[in-house]
Amino acid sequence: MDQTASGAKLKKREKAGFALSMASIEMLGNFTGMYMLAFYTNVAGISPAAAGTLMLLCTLWNAINDPLIGIFVDKRRCKNGDKLRPYLKMGIPFSICFIILFWMPALNPVMAFIYALVFYYIGDLFATFVQMPAFGLPALMTNDKAERVSISTWTAALSIVGPIIGTLLAVSVMRFFGGSDETGAVLNLRSGFRGAIIFFMTIVGVCQLLAYFSVKERVKPMEEGAIANTSVWKILKLLFLEKNWTFNLLYGFLHAAQLTVMTMAIVYYCQFILGRPGFEMFISPALLLASIAVVPFIGPFSKRFSKKGLMIAASICFIIAKIPFIIFPTQLWAVFANAIITGLGVTFSLVGFTANFAETADIVEWKHGVRLEGSIGALRGFISKGLMAIIPFTFGIAMQISGYVAPTEEVLSPVQNAATQGVFISYLGWVPLVLALAMLGLAYIIPTDKDGEEMRKSKAEKAAAVAQL
Repeated sequence: MDQTASGAKLKKREKAGFALSMASIEMLGNFTGMYMLAFYTNVAGISPAAAGTLMLLCTLWNAINDPLIGIFVDKRRCKNGDKLRPYLKMGIPFSICFIILFWMPALNPVMAFIYALVFYYIGDLFATFVQMPAFGLPALMTNDKAERVSISTWTAALSIVGPIIGTLLAVSVMRFFGGSDETGAVLNLRSGFRGAIIFFMTIVGVCQLLAYFSVKERVKPMEEGAIANTSVWKILKLLFLEKNWTFNLLYGFLHAAQLTVMTMAIVYYCQFILGRPGFEMFISPALLLASIAVVPFIGPFSKRFSKKGLMIAASICFIIAKIPFIIFPTQLWAVFANAIITGLGVTFSLVGFTANFAETADIVEWKHGVRLEGSIGALRGFISKGLMAIIPFTFGIAMQISGYVAPTEEVLSPVQNAATQGVFISYLGWVPLVLALAMLGLAYIIPTDKDGEEMRKSKAEKAAAVAQL
């Protein structure tokens, strides 16, 4: 490993460049998380059950291609010696494919299903290459513990700003291109979505190129050829038996699921329970602004209570946030309390487990002699996305069974029955509460802080012994 360059202090420009690439992905993920299902049901004309199935198939494909591409990336280096940075350029074809997806022409439900499936599959293949650097680059930018926490803090901060911008502008952009009535409902959803996706995908493509030109890889493997001689089966076995990877993986999934169920349900909740279409443009930023408010406290908190402390604090925030909403599910103040207190925990959680994943790459190399940033990120994506596929699928099925009525040009906000309203409320309250309780249990048993200290002590002793020779 290149110990001199890899331990150097990084410039703010480099941290910001990497963070922007993640922020744009988070911004897009926030948009698709909130509106993808609505696009399928309210624009493409696909039934809620079929739309949930479509999202299940898309997410499973996303999960399947992650380990294949991750192992491919781990086993090769580009001509300039870089491992992950060059794949940031894949943001351009990724952006083009998703624009084509949302520019779906008027089709019958079956053809709309096939069209969406095909272009999502192609676009997601490029997206996976983009996400390899997003999850693996911090471990290659530096091996300094404090610098990695700093990278994660920059990333968390800008990854919060991105969705705030996206949430505030998404409804406005859709209203601009699609028009709106006196209640704020978009009159022409098809045109609204087309304008919005061009806006967001342009930002994604530009941010990936900015990251490509600003980030440098410094950490090199201890044995350059070690990974090339490691079988796929050995890589899988090595990671699945590594508690630092499996426990952080599950925690990261629960973190993502916590936010996904809420962002997916909030659009329907605002329109059909609050009677305020588009009001999510105020609720979601409340969550994200609360996340920004705690950013200055991340460094001092982490130094005093470690990364485990960050993850425990986040889980407690998530639990507390759900209590007022579960008691008063139709009160506007309870919705904002849910969003704000959840937001307080988001940054703590994100910094904690992303910094842990960077440390896990070092721990795996220390124990087994191979660096697996690509495989760690890819298999993390495989398992997480496979599990995440269940969420939109169950949501769509629950909406279908409960009797969801989709908007039409004649009735933009049809009345939903009590069972359907109960589905929206459950996905904002009870479901994320159960996820938060599981996060709290995992946070207590994750061993990364302890193993990381043992690794650094071992390396220091080895370096001292070598120096005496």
